[in-house]
Amino acid sequence: MARPPARRAIPAPRPKRSLGQAILRCLGRLLRVCAERAIWLWIWAVDVAIACFLWPCRNPLRSWKLAWGGLWRIATAISVSYLVFDRIYEISAIVSSPASDPKQPFFFPFTITNQSHLFNLKDISWNCYVVYVKAGGIEMSSDQNITSGTTSVIEPGQSKNIPCDIFSSKSHFFNITPEPKVDKAVIEIKLSYTADIYIFRHWYDWQRHPAPTRFTWMTDATNPQWIKGEFIK
Repeated sequence: MARPPARRAIPAPRPKRSLGQAILRCLGRLLRVCAERAIWLWIWAVDVAIACFLWPCRNPLRSWKLAWGGLWRIATAISVSYLVFDRIYEISAIVSSPASDPKQPFFFPFTITNQSHLFNLKDISWNCYVVYVKAGGIEMSSDQNITSGTTSVIEPGQSKNIPCDIFSSKSHFFNITPEPKVDKAVIEIKLSYTADIYIFRHWYDWQRHPAPTRFTWMTDATNPQWIKGEFIK
């Protein structure tokens, strides 16, 4: 007579873990994985550092060529960066006196020049101020605006002339006819403009307000003329 099959023991159900225990278990596994990855990355970094340190000793010729090429690349990058910076730095306007009439100092205009070779200057405004003037028995020291004006744009490398005649009918200073002899004069020209810069496929407006440019009239010279700057007292 055949024996009945043996009954397998039914395993007892595992006790259910609470939510806190489950969270702690997940955090433990996460920390273990992070620690293993950190150790692996540290070992890999040490291996790479050792290989990089030993490679020049094992390959002196190739390492010399790579070092020389790297120096040339660094020098090229520095040169290009300097040229770009120099071009951006040159985005400025200068004021000059291209010519002078010995008998009429304010006859010829002053000149605003765009120094940049790439970018436009736009929304230019200028003001001429009297710092000191001695002419026709009148001696005055002030900071009064003589004339002012605006222009829309000055293209790269181009210039525009501006009048700063204190004796003209458009002057805010005074109007004397005929024009008296100027014994001494100091004026300042203030500028304000916007530089149009193209960087990373976009145009940017760079508002600039440079320091005023001062001019002194040299009467005692053989050929009287305007000199940029002021003399040390």
